Amino acid sequence: MVVDRFEEAKRLLASLPIRHREKISRNAIAQRIQLGDRWEKVRPDLEALRQSIRKERDESVAEAEARYKASHPEKAGPTSDYG
Repeated sequence: MVVDRFEEAKRLLASLPIRHREKISRNAIAQRIQLGDRWEKVRPDLEALRQSIRKERDESVAEAEARYKASHPEKAGPTSDYG
């Protein structure tokens, strides 16, 4: 029964119309997994994917922050209107 469910899950994953890069990568990892694979075998691929997602996120945040700061220059004087 476990083998049937495992293969059924893999077929379902293969048939889904996945568009996001991270999910496509996770699906590819899932398709490579064989019944009985140990976590130690799968872990490096998943950790590498997680690391690349975090790196991409951090780069996007830094870029957005730089663009925001460039388009919203700080005022030279005090910001208080109570002066």
